[in-house]
Amino acid sequence: MKKKLLWLASALLLTAICVLVPAAPAAACPSNFCTAAQRTQCGVTCHHHGIGLWCDSSTCTSLCICGSVPPG
Repeated sequence: MKKKLLWLASALLLTAICVLVPAAPAAACPSNFCTAAQRTQCGVTCHHHGIGLWCDSSTCTSLCICGSVPPG
């Protein structure tokens, strides 16, 4: 029983750490992340409609969204 409780406590702690600590802090993103030129190119690609360039600095990912629904 003690082993199961210890395992459960460890799993809960690890889950809490993963939720509270972002995957990659904004400072870890490269300098060419979501630049004005990328935003402009996304606008041209989408004919200046939709959301445009969506940038997530917690994971250093970006998406050019021509629609009106953001990811997630």
